[in-house]
Amino acid sequence: MRDRLEEILGFMKSTARISGAIMKTHWRKPLATRRKADRTIVSEVDLRISQHVCQSIQQRFPSHALLTEETYQEFKPAGRGFIIDELDGTQTYLRGEAGFTFQMAYFEDYDQLKIGLIYDPIEDLMTWCIKGQPAFISKNGFVQPLDYERNRTLDKLIYGHHRNRFNHTLWQIYQHLGVQPRQIVSSGCIGSKALNLILGKFDAIIGPHRHIPVWDWAAGKVITEPLGLEFFHFNGEEPSIDEIHTPHPFGYVVCPSVHKQELLDHIQQALNGKSNPHKMDALYVL
Repeated sequence: MRDRLEEILGFMKSTARISGAIMKTHWRKPLATRRKADRTIVSEVDLRISQHVCQSIQQRFPSHALLTEETYQEFKPAGRGFIIDELDGTQTYLRGEAGFTFQMAYFEDYDQLKIGLIYDPIEDLMTWCIKGQPAFISKNGFVQPLDYERNRTLDKLIYGHHRNRFNHTLWQIYQHLGVQPRQIVSSGCIGSKALNLILGKFDAIIGPHRHIPVWDWAAGKVITEPLGLEFFHFNGEEPSIDEIHTPHPFGYVVCPSVHKQELLDHIQQALNGKSNPHKMDALYVL
């Protein structure tokens, strides 16, 4: 099995680099865009990458399922398959900013994630993991194992926060935790946040979103597990691949395993409107 998974990982790396090359070729150039049924924007680059990915997998793994952001309505479950976000951070990409990624995961037995990979083509930064093995990172072709010591106490955790998003629910949670401005690091799309989390730039992510698509989290979940991090919903449940069809009515958290239960307690108390002695800095801004 290990040799087979290594072979699949090699295919995923090649797919990521070709997809990244497409992104770099068209970055900061005029692009055609349109709004999808869910009102999100898709660009011609998203679609070109999707076409490449679909053709490559159909040729190499014709019996495998393929679930991507741009083709999920055509998804047909199968025992093995790939989950892909062709261009995570399309709006960031269209603004000509860095901080977008290609994400790819591989699963077996219908719902068992086996491999995760995230690639930032601008930084030429790729990280991956085969479940049950160490996670690795490659920067400009130099490969090394990922190993970051996470020893901050709960009150000192640093949180990654989407630079263009803020809402009242998240403010309530931060307030209940006593989080101060210096404990919040601005970041981009989910793939970019996952990379920064993996690199130790912050310790946790809180996302009060009722639905996070599986292509946004599948790769990151595999990579963060050997680093002592857990990804779970506000009620403590792990996310499931089949949530593509049945959205989970809770937000999500990624944090060091040692802080999971205490963080969950704070989140539930904040959502239930219970008082908390912590006061947020009056200069709190994002």
